[in-house]
Amino acid sequence: MTNSYKDHLHQQLDEICKALSETAILSYILDPEWCDRIRLEIEKYREDTVFSSTSALIFLQLKHPFRGVPWFEKAQSTLLSGGINELDKDEKLAIGFMGLDPLKVYLPIWDERLTALSKLSSIRDKVEMKLNQLRSSRFTPEFRNHFFEVLVLGFFALNGVLTDIDTEETMVDGVIDIDNREMLLEVTFTSQELLLDTPGVHAGDVNALLDQVIHKITKKVADGRQLALAQGVPTILVFGLNRLGADDVIFKIGMEACFEDLRFSKLSGVILSDSWKFIGTRFYQSNRSQIPLSGKEFNLLKSWFYQRASD
Repeated sequence: MTNSYKDHLHQQLDEICKALSETAILSYILDPEWCDRIRLEIEKYREDTVFSSTSALIFLQLKHPFRGVPWFEKAQSTLLSGGINELDKDEKLAIGFMGLDPLKVYLPIWDERLTALSKLSSIRDKVEMKLNQLRSSRFTPEFRNHFFEVLVLGFFALNGVLTDIDTEETMVDGVIDIDNREMLLEVTFTSQELLLDTPGVHAGDVNALLDQVIHKITKKVADGRQLALAQGVPTILVFGLNRLGADDVIFKIGMEACFEDLRFSKLSGVILSDSWKFIGTRFYQSNRSQIPLSGKEFNLLKSWFYQRASD
């Protein structure tokens, strides 16, 4: 590696920190202290390796190799304004492979959800505790887990259906109301990494990946756990995938096995997120639940969390 790569990292960090400073809630969580910590770690990294850092998880997710490159910025603006047919083959290929700039796609969505959550005056103290917990974990691997949960709660707050969080009575992460009744919400993320993140051909243990899914669902739904305690109200599990763990195919096999098991009969449905970012999602309803969803609940959840035709 050369100094130019380090300079590139510093430039990316400066742009990210500037964008963060202009947000309403994320600027409190990923604050100047966070920026200074990442800047120091960039300075200290060995130039013969690729930069990586546990503290810099969000930095690595928000950086983009083509940010500021004129042709990319023009193509991205064209795409975001609905002009996909105006892009040439190379532009479509580059955007398809590298994605859009996270500062223009992820950051606004995240901050909008956190802002909506912060405005719930009826549970202000609980929300402040949740945001403080998120901020205190910003230099640790656990940040991803906490961030996923807050993004989920923020989504429902933004859509006006979140009524409570971290309830003492039901021991669940959240309570929502879509059709004039409570629905219990539990959030979990598969943080365990079972696959290798190195170049080359690798083999994964399918049974281990499947066990990961079933174990996670069991911890939240069966054996007297949070959602298993539901009394006469629907329950929804929000499940986040880790790119180095079970994928959506393995997840669906494990989920359907749970749907068939009486131990999971309190589970009304599952929202699957393809990552902790809670952007690529879809919804699955259990057909064997003791407490089925109403038509309004099902239709709204289905419209919020897109289901592919093949599902």
